[in-house]
Amino acid sequence: MREPFGRLQEALHNQEHIVLEGAQAALLDTDWGTYPYCTASNTLAGGACAGLGIAPRWIQRVIGVAKAYTTRVGSGPMPTELFDAAGKTLLEAGQEFGTVTGRPRRCGRCCPRRRRSIRRWSSGAATTPSPMGARRHSRGTS
Repeated sequence: MREPFGRLQEALHNQEHIVLEGAQAALLDTDWGTYPYCTASNTLAGGACAGLGIAPRWIQRVIGVAKAYTTRVGSGPMPTELFDAAGKTLLEAGQEFGTVTGRPRRCGRCCPRRRRSIRRWSSGAATTPSPMGARRHSRGTS
């Protein structure tokens, strides 16, 4: 076992492949999120540089993984929040309840333009298919 900074610097020097993982979402980022309703850290890809003490030039590729819709727990602005049956469908079909508290998450449409402009991923994928799409498909419509 050793401290991670030295091991990371060694791996970079040896041109090893390194996978970094982050969590949270763009709107929770301390600089670009919806302050004061955000976390105390940088959740965007650039936060990896500050958090790990590595230069931005070492980041060659950013693969973004996100849900096909947006959720939020608690207060704070959520411009795309759905207050109708569609929002309720996302909540229930997506099982959007807090793991610890069981509190329902607020659900809304994803804003791809904002997501792209802030995150600037090299490539991306959706982890949770949209429950709305699943609902449409189950009815036999496209």
